[in-house]
Amino acid sequence: GDSVYVVNNLHLACNGSGSSDEMQIMSANGIIRQKGEENFDLNVSNFSIPEALQLMNFDQNINGILNISLYVRGFADKPLLDGGFTIDKAKYNNYGFPVFAGSFETMNGKIGIKSTVIPQDSGNLTVQGQIPFSMRLDSMTFKTPAQSDSIFVHLLADKLPLRMINSFMPMDDISGYLQSDLKVDGTLQNPNLIGTIQLKDGKLKMKKYGIDYRKLLMNVAIQEDTVSVDSVYIRSKDGSMFAHGQLGFQSGIYNGDLKNSQISINFDHFNPVDNKNYNMQLSGDAGIHGTKNNLIFDGDLTILQALLYLPAIMQLTGSSTA
Repeated sequence: GDSVYVVNNLHLACNGSGSSDEMQIMSANGIIRQKGEENFDLNVSNFSIPEALQLMNFDQNINGILNISLYVRGFADKPLLDGGFTIDKAKYNNYGFPVFAGSFETMNGKIGIKSTVIPQDSGNLTVQGQIPFSMRLDSMTFKTPAQSDSIFVHLLADKLPLRMINSFMPMDDISGYLQSDLKVDGTLQNPNLIGTIQLKDGKLKMKKYGIDYRKLLMNVAIQEDTVSVDSVYIRSKDGSMFAHGQLGFQSGIYNGDLKNSQISINFDHFNPVDNKNYNMQLSGDAGIHGTKNNLIFDGDLTILQALLYLPAIMQLTGSSTA
């Protein structure tokens, strides 16, 4: 006959340790049926992420306390799932995220998701949308999404600090923030991306590589098959670089099939690198245009000064000088 799985107030607990000094608890209660109405709850509280990663020999400096809730309702042929999660005291390489949370629910063959991340410095990142998802408990099957299934994802970044990058790639100095409003719709096979990306008040310094960019600005707009580079501005020690133009694509950005593209770049005493062992200063104009199979770089550039100390370059790239 049809199976019925009954969990009656299951309660597992262990003493907290490491990043969580509170009791770690998993509780479950309810009924999962292969025919009829569903009513099942699952909750996990104060789960230590570092301890779990240690058990899996996953060597990453990730910290946080995970809380999960999952509720199963509806009927066996069309079950409804909803729930959420929070990660308290979330940190990656000691960079904190005071808010790291999300929720989800299933309806009409899709799963709706929403997640919010707030970094320790400022701003927030929100991701929400709907992607194909279908399951049946009467046959215990999950439907594989079809290429023709529709999707929708909205990514919104509000004053997201570039300082976050330091937790992934240490730098001597980085500041500024991202503003972004991106939407993806269409189907899994043919997604459409539209929106804007802005970089404001940026600054970047990596002494090891001779990078010292004292101002970074960017304004890019995306419209399905076109990327409009309204402006990219970099100010170095002695000068600046400014770029603008447009990248056109044959059938969606994701294919990378360029057409009718034109990017213009102006250098004015610009220092791409400035280090005692290697440095350069450029002035002039350059352009990139053409298609994927016929991309042309041209222009009129003057190298005002340059220094290249090969042993230092070889040491930087890990090559032997012997």
